[in-house]
Parts: sequence; structure tokens; C-alpha cells
Amino acid sequence: MTAFSIVIPTFNRASMLDAIISSLRSQLDGASDVEILVCDSDSLDGTAEVVARHAGQTASLVKHIQTTNSLSRKRNVGLEAAAHEYVIFLDDDCIPLRGFLETYRRFVELRLKDGAKVVLCGETRFPEEWVRASNYYRFRDSRHFSNAEAEAEQPLDFKTIVAMNMCVRKSQFIEAVQGFDETFIGYGAEDQELGWRLQQAGFSVQACPAGAIHHEMSKDIRAFGDKLRRTGRDGALRLLEIAPEAAAAIPRARMLDPDYPGRSVTDKLVLVAFRTVLALRLHHPLSWLLIRTDRMQALYFPTAYRAYMACCYALGASQRAHRLSAAEAAAGWVGKTH
Repeated sequence: MTAFSIVIPTFNRASMLDAIISSLRSQLDGASDVEILVCDSDSLDGTAEVVARHAGQTASLVKHIQTTNSLSRKRNVGLEAAAHEYVIFLDDDCIPLRGFLETYRRFVELRLKDGAKVVLCGETRFPEEWVRASNYYRFRDSRHFSNAEAEAEQPLDFKTIVAMNMCVRKSQFIEAVQGFDETFIGYGAEDQELGWRLQQAGFSVQACPAGAIHHEMSKDIRAFGDKLRRTGRDGALRLLEIAPEAAAAIPRARMLDPDYPGRSVTDKLVLVAFRTVLALRLHHPLSWLLIRTDRMQALYFPTAYRAYMACCYALGASQRAHRLSAAEAAAGWVGKTH
């Protein structure tokens, strides 16, 4: 039976971590061929107690590792500590569904054996009740690949890699890409940079129906838009610095970012239009309208969500003089809003 090391980077999400480990334990059937590595940064919300309780109740190893408050660093520390050859990365807001481990075992046997250069990305969706009740979650959920695509060996490009639910062969992954780039701080683009390096190293990033339910903390488009603002300010700039070819291959971002290479006249005109919207502060009434109509399914317009997201990215790209510092990121601070 394929053995797994499951790496969960976390920070102050004890209740969610409890649900994740409980779901994984329910799938073990007394087996000891799975270890769970919780990579933390001295959380103060009872995380240590959650890990200790589960460690005392299961035959599988549940280990608590402390390191810097950096998502990439936590993933790398877990990768280095993993005892097994197959490593699953799972974020601390993704609760695995029934059959999660068995599905990964099946797909590892089908696609990762015999030295195939494949990375598996599991299906990550929002809770069904959230999607039914909210246009925002309906929009977000529509951007994930489907179970049918996963079963059909649907390849993903570097822009759509799903590092929050991903399985790799440890030795092969380390040799090819040396893990996650720890120079990314703050939010955004580190997954795409990893996907680009995997693609350049000849890997196929493939969809897999090992499902997890994403309980993301952003509850509306305005909160998610702030993440995209931070991506434009912090993550996208780092991507530009270290992988300009990858950045240039993201057309929508190129239109909204004055620092992107090879921008066309059309790109520049699009940016002028979005900067005009921002100067007139028209993105504020748009977010207000989307939030007020969130539960009105007849008023679901995906284009409106995309337009607001584009505004937020463009706003972040204009704030790079205030980019997040390493010290601020380590403290868990998201930086100035301006």
C-alpha cells in the first residue's frame, strides 16, 4: 500500500486543523502508513493541544513542527521532514472528503509510478451550501476544475496549479525544482512560480479527484479582492523579478501591470481604463452592489466579479512602493491598505 506524508502548513486555525486531522484519521482504518506533519509558527490558539490530542489517539504519526511564518518555508520544512516518498500538501482551510487518501493511492499507482514526471492536484471546492446561497461562492467555485476533468487525465497549466491539495514524489520533486521558493512573502504568485518551474522541468501537472472542501476565510468579494490587491503589490512583483517569462504568459495580469514585459498598446489602454475606474473610485460601488445582491441568483453576473478582481489587482500594482517586508510577513501582517 502506498504510504503518504501529509504536510499541513498552519497558523492560528486550531478548529479547522482539528477537522482536517479528524477527517484524515477517519480514513486510516488503523493503518500506520500515513504521517501527518503540522508545520506551524507558534500558534497561540490551541493548535499545539489539537496536535497533541490527535497524536495520542492514532497509530499514525502526527508531528508538530515549528518554523518561520512563511507558507513556502512551512511546505519545504514538511517536505524535508517527510518520511515517505509520496507527499501530499494540504492547506489548513481544506478539509479532505471521504475517500481522499484512497483516491490519491489509486492515482499514484496510475500516474506517478515508474518514474513518470507527474504532479497530482486534487479537486478543491467550496461547501455546497455556500455555493447554493451565495453568488460570490458560486463564482469562486466555478473557477475550479471538475471531478470529470480529473478522471479524464485533464492537464493543468502552471497558472492553475492547486498547491493547497497536491501530491508529489518527494525525491523527484526535490531533484527537479528544490521545493517552493521561499523568497515570496505576503500573498500570491508562489504557486504559479512553482508550476512554471515544474513545467520547465518537463513535469505534467494533472488534475486528480481527491477532493477537499475549501473553507476559505474570505467571506465576500471585497475580502477576496484585498487578497488580489496584495497579489498585485507583493506576489506578482516577485514573480516578475525571478520568472519574467512566466509573468509574461499571464495575459490578464500583463494588461493590468505596468511592470510586465512586452506590453502591447492594447495592454496599456486597458490599464488606463482600469486606473480611471480606480481614480473615480467606481470599484467601491461595484463591490457594494455585488455584496448586496449576493443571495439573488437572478443577478449573478460573473463578468462583474472579474472586473472587480481586475481593479483590485491593478490597485495593488500601483502600491508597490509600500510592498510587504519580510518582517511584516513573519508577524502575519498584511501591510498598508492605502
